[in-house]
Amino acid sequence: MVLDGLGLDRQKTLDYIKNNRPTYGQFENWVKQQPGVKLDKANVEKLNSSIRGYLHADDTRKGILSAA
Repeated sequence: MVLDGLGLDRQKTLDYIKNNRPTYGQFENWVKQQPGVKLDKANVEKLNSSIRGYLHADDTRKGILSAA
């Protein structure tokens, strides 16, 4: 959801994390350098809104809570 919302290529992002194990700051800088990334205020708010409004199904939520 976040990768799509920011316009990041899923496989490229996962490969970067796996191969480089970046710090938070390094990853943030890498994200900012990616072509097509959507970090404007309107797009970030749209993504944040969709995250706030996302609700898991009861069985998924129970599984997450029991694992935590």
